[in-house]
Amino acid sequence: MSAGPIKGIWLHSHWFEAELIASGQAAAAWQALGVPAAVQSFLKTWFSSAEAIVAHTSGSTGPPKAIALHRDQMIASAQLTALHFGFRAGQKALLPLSADFIAGKMMLVRAIVSGLDLYTAQPTQRPDLLFPEQQFAFTPLVPAQLFAMLEARASTADLGTILLGGSELSSDLQALLPQLGTQELWQGFGMTETVSHLALRQLHPVLQTTYTPLPGLLVQSDAAGCLQVWGATTQYRWLQSNDVIALEPDGSFSWLGRADHVINSGGHKIHPEQLEAKLRVLAAELPELAVLRQQDFYISQQSHPQFGAVPVLVLAGEAGPEAALLNQLQQQLQPHLAAFEMIRALRFEPQFARTTNGKLLRH
Repeated sequence: MSAGPIKGIWLHSHWFEAELIASGQAAAAWQALGVPAAVQSFLKTWFSSAEAIVAHTSGSTGPPKAIALHRDQMIASAQLTALHFGFRAGQKALLPLSADFIAGKMMLVRAIVSGLDLYTAQPTQRPDLLFPEQQFAFTPLVPAQLFAMLEARASTADLGTILLGGSELSSDLQALLPQLGTQELWQGFGMTETVSHLALRQLHPVLQTTYTPLPGLLVQSDAAGCLQVWGATTQYRWLQSNDVIALEPDGSFSWLGRADHVINSGGHKIHPEQLEAKLRVLAAELPELAVLRQQDFYISQQSHPQFGAVPVLVLAGEAGPEAALLNQLQQQLQPHLAAFEMIRALRFEPQFARTTNGKLLRH
């Protein structure tokens, strides 16, 4: 794919020529407009002669690492997203995410490629308060930002179509989605290596249970069930991921979890992410599971002499009566979980460690 010569970018309804940006002469104007330093740095690099752009992974599966992405990959990804959402030159979009990470970088490339008029700001929990006089057509967010707005019963209508990245949606956030009315909410699936999202699913007003790959991207799963993707955004090479998926006949897929998080218990493979989802559904249906509604939690594992490893429930908060609570939970969950899924231990953590975009750091 080729976007042709890219001559500049619209920021805050001001046009900035590529030559002006590359030479650093746009800095004073950007400062006056409140353009974040990370945005300025990325744009100066993009319009320079650098052959590749360095992006850093979120650190959710290990220490953050630097990845070199080529311009053609990023332009191809931006064009596919523009095709899906129907971007038009002159539309206003908001970037309330950090340009230090791939989601923010790619929103800048989308603006460049599609001629969007992009408004930028430092990341904040309440993006609806940034430019109250503006009506945006498109805004990328992380779930924590959307939750903060909906919990405050703020209107998000002026943000236009919302694209969520980062962590999975909590049950608390899902319960607030009806407040969006007819506003479109989408979720992206991808990673730094795939140049942001490689597939999308709509969450509201229509709920799609599987992700659909962007046009031109091929997805398959290997013998272990892990996703592999091929297309312009991977430079037409098969990219191997550690994400375990369930691939549907139509090419869409659902995400089961990370292969490196799998709990192998007595020959049964347990995906913590799927067990967490099951527990959240049960907690919403069963009054006796109030602790799982009132406290954040995740599933970890510990070694076991007979089964190799077993699930551990980690609750947010100060240490409590672990033995009594564990026994109570096991009795309540026994009719609803397979024997190998049963929680075998309980642990408390005062605060869960997360990446800057909200992804849980499991340990």
